Amino acid sequence: MLLAALVCVILAGCSRKSEPDKYSLSGVWIMTHAEYPVPELSEDFPDADGKTLCRIYEGDSVFYECWIRTMKPGQPQNVMTASDVIIVPKSKCVCTLIQKDGAGNPLYLEDGSVRPVRFLSNTSMTIQKVGIVFSWTLAKEMKQERIAEIKEIIANNLSSAGEMRQFVLPTTERQLEAANSQLKTTAHTLAYIIIILVLVVLLIVYVAINVSRKKRRVEQQLRQMSEERELRPQPVRQAMAEVEEDFLHSEFYLSLRRRIAAGEMLREEDWKEMEQRMKSVWPAFSNRLFDLCHLSELEYRVCLLIKLRVSPSEMAALLSKDTSTISTVRSRLYQKVFQRKGSSKAWDSFILSM
Repeated sequence: MLLAALVCVILAGCSRKSEPDKYSLSGVWIMTHAEYPVPELSEDFPDADGKTLCRIYEGDSVFYECWIRTMKPGQPQNVMTASDVIIVPKSKCVCTLIQKDGAGNPLYLEDGSVRPVRFLSNTSMTIQKVGIVFSWTLAKEMKQERIAEIKEIIANNLSSAGEMRQFVLPTTERQLEAANSQLKTTAHTLAYIIIILVLVVLLIVYVAINVSRKKRRVEQQLRQMSEERELRPQPVRQAMAEVEEDFLHSEFYLSLRRRIAAGEMLREEDWKEMEQRMKSVWPAFSNRLFDLCHLSELEYRVCLLIKLRVSPSEMAALLSKDTSTISTVRSRLYQKVFQRKGSSKAWDSFILSM
């Protein structure tokens, strides 16, 4: 009983070993070599022009055939994965692969004619036609999108006698269009950046020129003011000093100082009256001050109070600010006019000299 079972196992193993491997044509096959019946005559593919034959088998019954080559002849490229390829539709044929029992190769029929086929492995085979042995390799690297496009082009554009129509794969066209679109976008972006940079540079130059002009104008005004003081005749100086002294002893000024000392807040009408009274004593004071720099309302009122000999602490109470804020305003005004750092007292001296 045991011996009979052992014999069955051995016979089953021998039977399995004698069965031929099952092969299939399904997939994309690229021709890699052609061996001619003439002694020592053969050809490798892709050739020098980057061209080879491509077959797309639908199962074991139909195949689509075309020439396929790279768009860069003379450069070794893999036509299966190259981004720039051209195809020339050739034919669509009916084929049949019959698996033979027992030892031997399958029987291959192409358009009703027998073509000896020999599978070297699952990815390579040879097909003999008119004495020429063509070697084929399975192109597993080719993407399904490209396969579908090649099949569609072949099916719709089969070559007529003497006609060789070339097609750039749509995938390549889309890549080129995408590249062109990206290039245009990059060019537009670069143009916008250049325009913005030019505008920024022009703005910087404009601001620099204005600042320089303003600086020269302020320097000229300061020189004129200094020259006026130095060249002012003694009688004029004395008359101006007397007018100023009379104002500082006037009832308006003394009343104003009492109100400030008492912590009374000034109304808008009081500020306007103060400005008018001061113009009668120092006519050019306000205009010259605004010619030197732009002043906020707080800065202008600080300058008026300096001219009226009001102390920083009294200014702070009158303007509802901290004493430190008043000091900062004065030193900042000095820097705005003279373009260098200076103390708050230096600004007070300048205002009193105007």
